Amino acid sequence: MATSTIKELLGIDGNVDTWNFRENFVQTDENQGTAGMFIAAESTLICAGPATVSDMISVIKIGLSPSIQISQNIPQQRIYEIGSMRCHILNGIPVGGLTISRMIYNGPSLLRAIYGNLYDDNGNLTQLGLQGLNTNSSSVQQNISNAWNNIANNPDKVMDADSKTGLWLSLWDQRLKLPFGLAIYMQDVAGNAVGGCYYEGCKVNSSQYGQSSGQMVMMEGISVAFDRAVPIVHGMGNTY
Repeated sequence: MATSTIKELLGIDGNVDTWNFRENFVQTDENQGTAGMFIAAESTLICAGPATVSDMISVIKIGLSPSIQISQNIPQQRIYEIGSMRCHILNGIPVGGLTISRMIYNGPSLLRAIYGNLYDDNGNLTQLGLQGLNTNSSSVQQNISNAWNNIANNPDKVMDADSKTGLWLSLWDQRLKLPFGLAIYMQDVAGNAVGGCYYEGCKVNSSQYGQSSGQMVMMEGISVAFDRAVPIVHGMGNTY
């Protein structure tokens, strides 16, 4: 990331006499956005991992995705009072969600890819999957592990079929109850790390896929609700 401070890049001293719109750029360093410092699609990476972030964490890359959209909002309540035309604005708990699309090919589908290192090749929960469900109580942790192992050891028709293929297209798979995490890593096009965000506690709430005549490839998409967005500052863990 550039060493210039926010104030240096975006600051203004409040004196309109210093604003010369005929000669100057608004941003102090007029070449900052055009000299390899911008973030592009090719310098952004989507990864999936366990439900909670930690200093050392293993994630997997999600490729063949042409688009991702993240939205966050804070529910707010306006409080008015007798004797004033002003209002107080109270913030609720932030709510977030995202949508991601991906090409379907003869390999792991998007639903399978986001659980890539949380379930093994046989569809059984891995230790990394359990890592995202850590609690402070060892007895509760054991109960959580037993509950998920019970799901894996008693598969229904959907789970049994998904365990034999990487093409997960059914939201009736009980394994989708497991929360996961998604990471967005960002570099500028010069290769300098900028940062990113890790979205914790993700769960899929809708899935779409379709095909039409004349279309070269088949696309799929999912919508995801997440619990919290955690900034990535200096990179995070391992990516493979």
